[in-house]
Amino acid sequence: MVSVNEPALALYRSVGFEERGRTVRTSKRGDRYLDEVLMSKSIEGRPP
Repeated sequence: MVSVNEPALALYRSVGFEERGRTVRTSKRGDRYLDEVLMSKSIEGRPP
């Protein structure tokens, strides 16, 4: 998801997702470039 979508980021974090990285200037909205946030969540007994 894009880095400026704070409600979505907060929702994912609230259920255990963690930020694993970002891809810089991946998406374009109008004349603005936005970073994409990469998130993952461990499944019990498995690495992320």
